[in-house]
Amino acid sequence: LEKRGHEVGIIDGAALSVRENYGFDDLERDITKINPDIVGITATTSQYLPASKTARLVKNIRRDTKVVLGGVHVSARPVETMKEIEEVDYGIIGEGEITTLELAEAIEQNNNRPIEGTVYRSNGEVKTAPRRGYIENLDRLPFPARHLLPMTFYRPAPLSYRKLPATSIISSRGCPYGCVYCSKSVHGNSVRFRNPERVVDEVEHLIREYGIKDLTFYDDTFTLDAGRVERMCDAIIKRKIDIGWYCLARVDNVNERLLSRMKRAGCYEIGYGIESGNEDILRRI
Repeated sequence: LEKRGHEVGIIDGAALSVRENYGFDDLERDITKINPDIVGITATTSQYLPASKTARLVKNIRRDTKVVLGGVHVSARPVETMKEIEEVDYGIIGEGEITTLELAEAIEQNNNRPIEGTVYRSNGEVKTAPRRGYIENLDRLPFPARHLLPMTFYRPAPLSYRKLPATSIISSRGCPYGCVYCSKSVHGNSVRFRNPERVVDEVEHLIREYGIKDLTFYDDTFTLDAGRVERMCDAIIKRKIDIGWYCLARVDNVNERLLSRMKRAGCYEIGYGIESGNEDILRRI
């Protein structure tokens, strides 16, 4: 959105509430002051209630502000969510970058055409546009707009970092496995990898701009493509980047050579998907 000339701001109410006791009265004040044309809200299922309250608050301030809801919950239950939260004008299903940009430009042009990857309202009915395909070339996306966030506020979970400041990064999307407990309503089974060199460029950017000393790679399965991880590690080693990092993996797609290379590149901890010590349960899930 920024790249295409739209004015963008982010209010991370959860982070502000911890550090500055930020509440819905503050949110109402800020939205009134900004007077936005579009308010986008993201929500997992556990964030459903505050997202609903935020949507109502926005419409109470300015009825013609468009409210857009994205994230895992609406992607998994698009029609039901739209029926339950009447203040939401559009839902974003799946990956949101391109869909949100097209939707914002259609709203700006007063164009009511259905946008791929959305659920929307038409003559009082909830309708679903065709689903948008996954973004195949992730390198076409700019780095996340961290400059719009209160980066100094964030702290990882205890025991998941060694140094501060720390942050997260994603180098791939999608997961090929079919575990029964997992929702893949956003990124799906189609695995797409970012160029290892570009990922390392982002690591250097984080160190340079924010003084980051510790990273968590939030890929579903970071070691899915061992060759790619080795190239990433080689780039970190070659560029002499001093960074510690943590990632998520499965025990059946690591080996001694890969783990040795990861350690040399700064990896100090891996979260393995063990799930259960019972073989029957493992087969069932």
